[in-house]
Amino acid sequence: MKDTNYYKFIEKFGIPEKIQDNVDLIFNKIEASIMVMIADAEGDSDEISKSLNIDISETETILNSLYYRGYVSRIKRGERYFYKAEDYKTILYQFIDLEFDKLTDIQRKPFQKEFMDSYLQVFEKSLHPVFKVIPVEEALDEFVPHLIIPYTKASEILAQSKQIVVIDCICRKTMRRFDKPLNVCLVLGEATDFYVERGIGEVLTQKQAQEILKLASDSDLVHTMDNPAMRYPTHIICNCDDQACVYIRGLKEFGSDKAITKSGYIPVTDFSLCTNCGTCVDKCIFGARIMENGKLQFIKDKCYGCGLCVKNCQVEAIRMGVL
Repeated sequence: MKDTNYYKFIEKFGIPEKIQDNVDLIFNKIEASIMVMIADAEGDSDEISKSLNIDISETETILNSLYYRGYVSRIKRGERYFYKAEDYKTILYQFIDLEFDKLTDIQRKPFQKEFMDSYLQVFEKSLHPVFKVIPVEEALDEFVPHLIIPYTKASEILAQSKQIVVIDCICRKTMRRFDKPLNVCLVLGEATDFYVERGIGEVLTQKQAQEILKLASDSDLVHTMDNPAMRYPTHIICNCDDQACVYIRGLKEFGSDKAITKSGYIPVTDFSLCTNCGTCVDKCIFGARIMENGKLQFIKDKCYGCGLCVKNCQVEAIRMGVL
């Protein structure tokens, strides 16, 4: 990437080497120059137009485009909008979300690696696991009713949210995993503003949000959320698999104990009822249930309490308990 505009952008935003030759897929030269100008301080169309010697109407069109693509934020003061560049991770996220379908497999490859690497860096620096598993609702239906459930249910988190927006799963979009529902990530509360203001995603009713939870669990996706130790209130409920999700891949592929933590629940199996059919083994993405010599074996340390085994047991031999 030889153009000066791109070099400045790469330096200012700390673009990793693996995608430096591909930044022209994200921004054209003028856009890159504007992003550099508003990386550290706000700017309006008049200031940017004069500094870059671009027509004011063209500048406003470019800024508007950058805003609606999610690359810059804006605030209105009086009659003028002031813009500021989003951080690198948001830019990468939005680029994948909006533009990845247009790229070739070869063009996607460095971005796919960088997407995972950027999360691994977050995990490495974190004091606590970043995300947390939440049991699927059906697994808690038979929880002893006279006990106070000690950990929040996904449905309760939704009920407490003033606004819910559904967006595509960025992990499956990045890794091109379309074998399960894509439009199942639920953004909550104030975090929805980013999407609503830009016309990204869909605002849901409580009923619609609950239906997406059901669709996700029926598709054997694991509910996850922000770890309250890291971020509270939670800003998103994701529905994850182990082939694309950065948190579950961080745990399973890369051995990070800071990627995701357990739900606080654990399945209890009544082996007198168990038929050793192996269904729960197939459903467990954490490798906590295995068959040995035709008999089910449960590896407690590997269980994250997602509840998919409870939901899918045909003879109701598994129920949820507290870890």
